[in-house]
Amino acid sequence: MFKRQLKSILKSRDNFMDFLNLCSIIILSLFGNYIISILQDDIRIVHIIRIVTLFVLSVLCYFVVANFKFYNNEAVKEWEKATQGYKQTNSIDNMFMEAITKNKSWFIRRIIICVLCLLIFFFAGKIPYQMLFEHSFYIFIKAFILLLCAIGFFHIYRVTSFFHIAHAITLTVSAYFTYLFSMQLQYPVWLSIPFAISCATGIGMISEIALYKPLRKRNASPMILMISSLGLYTLLQNVISILWGDDTKSIRTGEIKVGNEFLGAYITDIQIITIVVCLVLFLACAFFMKYNRIGRNICAVASNPDLSNIVGINSNRIILWSFGIGSVLAAVAGILIAFDTDMTPTMGFNWLLYGVVAMIIGGVGSNWGLVGGALLLATAQHLAAYYIGSQWMDAVAYIILILFLIGKPLGFSGKRLKKIEI
Repeated sequence: MFKRQLKSILKSRDNFMDFLNLCSIIILSLFGNYIISILQDDIRIVHIIRIVTLFVLSVLCYFVVANFKFYNNEAVKEWEKATQGYKQTNSIDNMFMEAITKNKSWFIRRIIICVLCLLIFFFAGKIPYQMLFEHSFYIFIKAFILLLCAIGFFHIYRVTSFFHIAHAITLTVSAYFTYLFSMQLQYPVWLSIPFAISCATGIGMISEIALYKPLRKRNASPMILMISSLGLYTLLQNVISILWGDDTKSIRTGEIKVGNEFLGAYITDIQIITIVVCLVLFLACAFFMKYNRIGRNICAVASNPDLSNIVGINSNRIILWSFGIGSVLAAVAGILIAFDTDMTPTMGFNWLLYGVVAMIIGGVGSNWGLVGGALLLATAQHLAAYYIGSQWMDAVAYIILILFLIGKPLGFSGKRLKKIEI
C-alpha cells in the first residue's frame, strides 16, 4: 500500500518537484545565511558569499526543475513541436530552450519562484544562525495550521464552486465551545474537545442542509450562495459576541511554561501536538480521498456533477460529506489555535483568508500544491513580521496573492483543462 502511494506521488512529477523545489529554496537560503552569520566580521567575504549564494539559488530555481520537467509529457510534446523545422545541425540545447519558452505557463511559474527565492534570501539574511531553527520551527507550525484551513475550505469549494465564508465561523465556534465545556462547565479537556468538534461540525452541516441546499434547488448562482454565507457568518459572529463578549478569551490553564529547549528554540507541548495532529489529518485526508469510496465520489462530483448524477452518485449527500470533512478540519484548527494563542470572535475570518490565499497559491486540485502554498505564505508572513512588523502580515499575504493572480492564476499545481468539441 505504501509503495503504491509513493509511486503515485512520484508520478505526479510536476507537483512533487514544485513542492521539493520550494523546500530547497528555503533550506538553501537559511544555509547560506548561516555561513554569512558566521563570517560577519569579514565584510568582503560576506558580500562574495551572498552573491554566489544568490546566483546558485537562481540557477537552482530555474534549471534544476527544468531538467526534470523536460521528461514530463507536456514538456516532451512542446519539445517535439519545437524540433519540427530544425535541421540536424541545430543543437539540442536550442531546441530544448525553444520548447521551454513556448510553454508560457511554465516559464512564468519559474520566474515567480526565482523572485520569491531572492526575496526570502534577502529578508532572511540578518537572522542570527543561532535562531534559524527557532524561526523555521515557527514557520512550520503556522504552515500546518494554514494547511488545515486550506484543505477544509478546499473540500467544500471543490464540490460547491462558491466561497463558503461561513466556514470561518466553524473555526471560531469550535474554540468557543471548547471554552464553554472546559472552562465554564468544568468538563475534562479530553471530553471537551470531541464535544466542541461535534458541535462545530454540526453547525457546518446544518448550514448546508438548511441554507445552501434549498438555494441550490432554486438554481441560485454562486454569488447568491456567497452572499448568503456572508450573512450567516455575520449572524453567528454577533451571536458569539453577545454570549461571550468581544474581549480575548483563553482556554489555557495552569502556569505559563517557557517550553522545552531544542536547538535554541523553546517548543511547547501544544506546538508539538499541533504538528503531529495536522500531519496525521493531512495524510488521513489524502488517503481517504484516494482509497475510500466516498472520497472517490467527492472527487467525481467535483470533476463533473452532472455525469456523477447520471451514474448514480447522490451529489447532495456527497456535498454534505464535504461539508462534514471540511468542518472537522476547521474545528480542529480552531482548537489548536486557541490552545496555542488566544481567541476572539473574529479569529476565524483572518485564518480563513490566509487559508484561501494558500489554496490559490498552491493551486486548486493538488494536496502537494496546498502544502507548498501554505509553506510559502507562512514563510513570507513570518519574515515580514520579524523585520517589518506584525501589522504588515496581511499586506504581505495579499501582495503574494496579487502576484500569483497576475503571473500564475492557477497556482503552482493548477492545470487548465483543454476543451474538446465533439
